[in-house]
Amino acid sequence: MKSTRIFSIQLLLFCFCFATVSWSQNTTVVSDSLRSNNKIYNDQYLLPFYDKLKRVKTNGETVSILQLGDSHMQMGYFTDEMRNHFSSQFGMSSIGNIFPYPIASYKPFYIKTKVLSGIWEGRNHLKPEDDFKFGFTGFAVKTVSKNASLEIMPRKYQNEIATGNQVTIYFTGDNTSTIEIIALNTVKDSTLSFKPSKIIFNENSEEKNGWKKIVFNFDSQINKIVLTVNQSKVLSPFYINGVFLNNTEKGGIIYNNCGVGGAQFSSLCNNSSLSISQIKDLNPDLIIFSYGSNESYTKSFTYENYIEMVRKYITSLKVQLPNTAILLTSPPDTRSNDRYPINTKPIGLVFNALAKEQALAYWDMTTQMGGDGSLFKWLKLGLAAKDKLHFTKQGYALQADLLLEALFSSYNSNVTDKEKVNLPIITTAFK
Repeated sequence: MKSTRIFSIQLLLFCFCFATVSWSQNTTVVSDSLRSNNKIYNDQYLLPFYDKLKRVKTNGETVSILQLGDSHMQMGYFTDEMRNHFSSQFGMSSIGNIFPYPIASYKPFYIKTKVLSGIWEGRNHLKPEDDFKFGFTGFAVKTVSKNASLEIMPRKYQNEIATGNQVTIYFTGDNTSTIEIIALNTVKDSTLSFKPSKIIFNENSEEKNGWKKIVFNFDSQINKIVLTVNQSKVLSPFYINGVFLNNTEKGGIIYNNCGVGGAQFSSLCNNSSLSISQIKDLNPDLIIFSYGSNESYTKSFTYENYIEMVRKYITSLKVQLPNTAILLTSPPDTRSNDRYPINTKPIGLVFNALAKEQALAYWDMTTQMGGDGSLFKWLKLGLAAKDKLHFTKQGYALQADLLLEALFSSYNSNVTDKEKVNLPIITTAFK
């Protein structure tokens, strides 16, 4: 009996130590009861998207996802986790948007940009448009130099380099201005450069939409581009508001991440006149709108004005893209400068109401975090940043895993057993 008691005590001590280690390393703070209800509301509106996902595996097709949002998206950690899981289940075609953010803002970790010549200026859609016009990225960079060049390179992604064989530039400028691109594949040879084998210029885009588009095709895979603008007129402004890396040789997921630090949904609706026409040109299969954190603190917020503004934008977008699925996500629980986010719940109600009215899908991030006040539990476990508005890399990864759990669960319920995908592994350490 004595030896049995000693063994029991040792076992309890071992379990206690193991639980302590698990707690310190765990990245999950939400309860089983919450996660059992982790679902996409109105997920029937995602069925066309799911059908296209199935064809990625069966036919090697390409599926395009566009996620628009604020600083939570611009940082890149949330969408990096999304890319990782989509890649593991469906394969990744290309990284998509590679806008030169550092010229206009802080740099996300996954994009390298370097100004090589000329003077460049950048802005975003936090303020009303003037000579700067904004599209799907929410940013624009401008040069008035006669010759100006910059270098763009996606960083390593899941131990690989983000590569492609096609570069698309969205821009506005004088008809005499030209864009040249040389490209490299730094994995194979950092000294060998490639010129495009084919260039397609969309001459009619500016007349219709206020922007132009040029597509550079390469015979080789590339992961670094050097873009040069040449202008014959002195002080002639040239604007770039989109750079897109595609891989036409490989099927899979294209995951475009377009976040703007400080943005509200109003930034997109009111200050991005080129966005709908450019999103139409991108033709994504799924659009995820992830706004709400910044307007959660706006005292002038009203439910009626907000729902009408978002409704008008989404209605216009759906006219142009009737076959594109749309998913709205509620803002996370935050406490910026120790303020209470008085509009978080009303914003969630707006998104939920619009989802039902406009045939959209909806996911409640606030609830899945643990509800009102859950931010402090995330902060305690090192998942939220000290400013209480943003999150750590692990925190963003957890948020993405929760969304993916709901999204992949919904997908699995609409496919055969052979077509099902693995859910993110999320263990529970908090009840």
